[in-house]
Amino acid sequence: MEYQALNSGLRQIRLLELLSNPTDDKIRCKMHIVSLHDDPAFEALSYTWGEEARDRPISIDDHCRTHVSVNLKTALLRLRRNDGSGRLLWIDALCINQGDIQERNSQVLMMRDIYATAQDVAVWLGEWTPSLATSSDPPRDSSDRAVPVLRAFTSLEQIAQGVHLRDLPLFADPSRPDAEALTVI
Repeated sequence: MEYQALNSGLRQIRLLELLSNPTDDKIRCKMHIVSLHDDPAFEALSYTWGEEARDRPISIDDHCRTHVSVNLKTALLRLRRNDGSGRLLWIDALCINQGDIQERNSQVLMMRDIYATAQDVAVWLGEWTPSLATSSDPPRDSSDRAVPVLRAFTSLEQIAQGVHLRDLPLFADPSRPDAEALTVI
């Protein structure tokens, strides 16, 4: 996917407009560049990246096709409105040019403000499927993955309060299970 450059001096970010499509499972989006100075109205999505292959196609700006993980595509399908209206989202994997280290570093420094500016933050842990449970286990949902994510959000809150990364328990021991939940940083 080809990205238009952002102006960090203007505190620009990209927002993905998730277009309504009640008829099929194709994801169609438009990318917009906005400035945080303008107090844009949007929602942020936090989701588990995991080790999944990025092999699910989505369409951005009609001519650009990119691939996302199954988990992200499922989240987009669940967040998509079916009433004809779009939904403006900030999603780090798509709104940050992951191939541009300078942009990625700049955007990561702005993440506190991005999440603080968002009208809502959706947290997607994934869908429960019967294959996640064995015959001896009672049916479960994905709440067992919630604790690491909530610990990661606690770390993000501490970062927002000025705590240095190296002082967080999460980064003191990267083998902790909740360290995986903070892969975005």
